[in-house]
Amino acid sequence: MKRNILTIAIITLASFLIAQETNTTIGIKLYPGFSTVTDAGISEITPIFSFSGGIELKQRLVKDLIYLETGLYRFDRGYEISISTTDQNGQFIGVVPSTEHNYYLMIPLLAHFKLKQFYVAGGIHFNYYLSRKYFFDGELISEEKNSFLKEFPIGLQFNGGYEFPVNDKISVSTELFFNQVFKEKVINYGVGVGLKYALGND
Repeated sequence: MKRNILTIAIITLASFLIAQETNTTIGIKLYPGFSTVTDAGISEITPIFSFSGGIELKQRLVKDLIYLETGLYRFDRGYEISISTTDQNGQFIGVVPSTEHNYYLMIPLLAHFKLKQFYVAGGIHFNYYLSRKYFFDGELISEEKNSFLKEFPIGLQFNGGYEFPVNDKISVSTELFFNQVFKEKVINYGVGVGLKYALGND
């Protein structure tokens, strides 16, 4: 079922790429921020710095008020936990950080509402699990995928920010974002920065 939904999302994205209509913008968006889990059954959870980014596509639907926003992103999700270590006699040695990064291909489908230069957007996102990096005490231990994570997870995303027009074709945006994955309770939050180009906008 989730593969079918992801296929629909890909078709929607492709329709933007081949559309001949006006009022479409394409751009690059970067998402520096933090990632963590809200409930892992472990008390010592620390958010980690994450860096995501990709291509944004936006289609104007109603004048300059309502848009459909989508795109294709490589998203970095993960967390850090502190693990207590002991020697051979069971004596406490210290606390060692254990960090996990999981990388996804993400397609969002967001309703985008704009008032002058300010905007808010929200909707659902579809993902494909690409790869993983697991570090123990700063050393890369494993790159095998986490078998407990879903291959095609779905979640919610919300953005809110400001878009500054440089000229009739180019604009720059900055926003706050919140991205959550259902069931796995992984969240990302931070700042989004975008550079956009209008394809034949009137």
